[in-house]
Amino acid sequence: MSLKQLSHSLFSTLPLGGGEVDYIIVGGRKYHYVKIGNQLWTNENLDYKIDGIPLNPSNESSGIGMWYYNNNEAKYGIDGLRYGLLYSGGALDKIKSKQEELFPNGFHIPSLAEFDILKNFVNGNVSKLKSVTWNGTDDYGFNALPAGYRRTGNSSFSGAGSTTWFWSTDKLYAEGHYLPTSQCISSSSMYQDYWHSQYSYGSIRLVKSI
Repeated sequence: MSLKQLSHSLFSTLPLGGGEVDYIIVGGRKYHYVKIGNQLWTNENLDYKIDGIPLNPSNESSGIGMWYYNNNEAKYGIDGLRYGLLYSGGALDKIKSKQEELFPNGFHIPSLAEFDILKNFVNGNVSKLKSVTWNGTDDYGFNALPAGYRRTGNSSFSGAGSTTWFWSTDKLYAEGHYLPTSQCISSSSMYQDYWHSQYSYGSIRLVKSI
């Protein structure tokens, strides 16, 4: 194992690109962040069991819930692969409404414009953001992981190992509804994804501009 792989396998707080690193406390635990250009990004998906958002809801008709991929916290939670929780579009709305209470020091869920700044900084080279465990170079310590997603319509988890959705704060008006949007990172690309609903589940990262 190379030194780079070892540092990531131990979830080192030292970003490979040499940027500054520190942490915030969210839900009682540390989330490290790295400096990428003029932004600070948490380098781990949110894994916060938030009051008022049911974990593994037996009835998902409200569109408000959170799941670990395949309902397997041991494998995908903080003591496993660290994919974090998948939050529904409905849960996203609740979280956005109280960001100042949940997240300290001005950190917040990114807008699509903030994701564009990140994408432009790496010149669209998604490898620079992907974890070395996902065949990336992870030049700045962003540590993108292929956490997959969930769709309630057919109650299925998909995409682990090949893609991840990061929720944004933006919505797109289409088909008579305002639909939540995300930034998708796949094996070789990074693009905006619009066709979600309150019943779709994705990951959350936090950002702060400096």
